[in-house]
Amino acid sequence: MAALSAETGLKLLKSGEYSDLTITCNQVQFKVHRNIVCSQPPVIKAACNAKESQSQYGISEYPPSILCRVFQFLYTNKYSPFKLLEFMKKWGVQDDDIWDLPNIRVHSQVYRVADHLGIESLKKRAAANYSSFFTKDTVWSSGLARPLQLMYNWSSPSESELRDPVMIFLIANHEKLISHPDVSNIVRAEDPIVWKICEGLKKYAETPAKDGQKSAIEVRQKPKLKRLAQGPGYDVLVSELIGRDSVKGK
Repeated sequence: MAALSAETGLKLLKSGEYSDLTITCNQVQFKVHRNIVCSQPPVIKAACNAKESQSQYGISEYPPSILCRVFQFLYTNKYSPFKLLEFMKKWGVQDDDIWDLPNIRVHSQVYRVADHLGIESLKKRAAANYSSFFTKDTVWSSGLARPLQLMYNWSSPSESELRDPVMIFLIANHEKLISHPDVSNIVRAEDPIVWKICEGLKKYAETPAKDGQKSAIEVRQKPKLKRLAQGPGYDVLVSELIGRDSVKGK
């Protein structure tokens, strides 16, 4: 099937015209098209192939408000990060009740559902959208504490595509992190390894570099910071980066 434009795909999803498959999710029915929906997610494709003669398929593991965003992506290559489109509400979809920082929650849930369904393109998009919130300088002035706490609440350590860019951002901005008590308290409690790295880098920044040693600025720019954030072996890796034996206890 030829690729649809975002505009055409949205119209087709909205109208349900020529739909040949109904996917039911927690009593909400989605009128969709096999050629679009079953051609991309391996999980749905396998289920449709196993029940090729049937025109209905049930999914109960996911919130309808997130599944409809998955369908929106399959039809248009994008999804609504904030409130649902109006026509989706007419389907009977109820959106999340929590609307402070809704985009973070939506991106994390879309990421999780995309991971379960095996939609790699959507998984990468959701991870990029999620991390972009945290990796811009304006986040310090707009308030980082609450979204950071929600990040720890709504993601697991195994979801590295969500967490790693945030950890790298915190480490690269360790001076700002330490100067914001509300943020540093969260990092200290939720991610002790990252907190130790930030403390160590701050101390090195305050210590003049000796001959043959690298400055804190050079250390921040090293790709190995990702390995640092993933720990353990924090002192060994820092030693490798900046040429000192250990930062523990300093």
